[in-house]
Amino acid sequence: MPTLVGAALLIVVFAVLLWMDRPLKGLLLVTLLATVVSLHALPAVIEAEPRFATAWQHLGFLEYIDRTGTAVPDLDARWSWPGFFAAATFVAQACGVSDMTEVIRWWPTAMQLLYLAPMFLLVRSMRAAWRAKWAGLWIYVLSGWVGQDYFSPQGFTYLLYLAFVAVLLVWFRAPRVLWAKRRPGESEVEPTGRRERAVLLLVLVGLFAATVPAHQLTPFVMLGVLTVLVLVGRSELRGLPLLCTVLVLVWLGFLAEPYWSGHFDELFGGVGGVGGNVSSSVSGRIEGGSSTHQLVLYARVAMAGAVMAFACWGWWRRRLCKYSERSLLVLTFVPFLGFGMSRTAVRWPCGSSCSRCRARPCSPVSRSSRARASRRRSGTATG
Repeated sequence: MPTLVGAALLIVVFAVLLWMDRPLKGLLLVTLLATVVSLHALPAVIEAEPRFATAWQHLGFLEYIDRTGTAVPDLDARWSWPGFFAAATFVAQACGVSDMTEVIRWWPTAMQLLYLAPMFLLVRSMRAAWRAKWAGLWIYVLSGWVGQDYFSPQGFTYLLYLAFVAVLLVWFRAPRVLWAKRRPGESEVEPTGRRERAVLLLVLVGLFAATVPAHQLTPFVMLGVLTVLVLVGRSELRGLPLLCTVLVLVWLGFLAEPYWSGHFDELFGGVGGVGGNVSSSVSGRIEGGSSTHQLVLYARVAMAGAVMAFACWGWWRRRLCKYSERSLLVLTFVPFLGFGMSRTAVRWPCGSSCSRCRARPCSPVSRSSRARASRRRSGTATG
């Protein structure tokens, strides 16, 4: 009951703030942060051990790299993209952290808070009233699945993706947009000098380059969004897709070759089968389990469908108000092309944000980390 009362209070407070004649940015920000903390910090406070079993397995990856200084790409797909694990190991060593339990406990909350920074940048690129921008941020916070951003490469690379898209849309859109019968849905480009633009371009390249060795699918989503934005005239960086393609191909062709060369049919057999991949990624995940677990999964799917329905309704309203949307449509629908690769994602053991992995769990986790993970697994919910 106290949890429901607190949630209702946050909803009422945010609704009242949106009803004001002018934006009270400080109070809006505090309410937004309180919503994030109330949703994602609660499991860390009330549960005895951090979620999930996969997060504990990833700690075993870190321990193996710390102990041997190498990866084992022949054993597991994640070892062919070890960037996240290597970076986390380096940071832990540099900070003198030997026990990562508290890190993975608070990791989802920290990531959700960090996501807000590029999201604020993204709404700056929109031509919309302040109420619409703040309401969009609030819906984004409310619709996030609790626990999905556990200690994993995909949670971290999603942050890089948001930052990449935010910088791209705020500072590198086509500077001259002629108004015709419809107004552009994007606001004016932020004014920058040549040095600032050079630094921002290096930031874009760095964000993409950091994603390539860290996760299997995120670079393809980033490349797809960038390419389509260029094609629809919403980005002036026409040569950047070529550079990003070269980075991806170099990693796949040389550094990730030890794994995929022996599992080509298993990994890429489902690429392009959008219908079957949607079924296996959505309805296939609801099969099995208790009735309560299935209810949670149905609620997740319903929430995602409701958010998409609201997005389409918002696009239609803006269209009636003579707004021409391109960037938002690209950000909404291009990532769905990942369904064409999602069966590959299922076979790549990259965690629950892609789907339940079907590949063999042959990761070289240390004996001590396996023991700790198994002890915690019995009292830990899986997402």
